[in-house]
Amino acid sequence: MWPKLDFIFQGKARKYRGIKVDELGKAIANNVLTIGIGTEYFLYDDFKSLIR
Repeated sequence: MWPKLDFIFQGKARKYRGIKVDELGKAIANNVLTIGIGTEYFLYDDFKSLIR
């Protein structure tokens, strides 16, 4: 459903776009390998930057 609605999320609303489950999994797996403390909050572009 999200790919069909992505055209709505342009400009400032881009951060609310959906992300595919496989991309989400890759981003989470890659982020586990980074050093960090506390709670992290990610938006669409943050997840996309974690996918290698």
